[in-house]
Amino acid sequence: MDGMPELKPCPFCGGPARIRKTITGWCVMCESDACGADVMFYAGDRKPVAKTVELWNTRGNDAGPSMSEQEGGEA
Repeated sequence: MDGMPELKPCPFCGGPARIRKTITGWCVMCESDACGADVMFYAGDRKPVAKTVELWNTRGNDAGPSMSEQEGGEA
């Protein structure tokens, strides 16, 4: 898909990811047969594909400081 943000590797196994349109929405999935992780939107065309890519590319450390860091502890 032209103009599509690049997908990050799978956050679980590091494998390549792909995106596809399904009957019920958009799906980003790991291409590794050993993993099978995916992010799926069951919203048809109401949720843009870019949002699906954004969520796939979001990692836990992208969300900000951890609870212990917020409380003054070590990460």
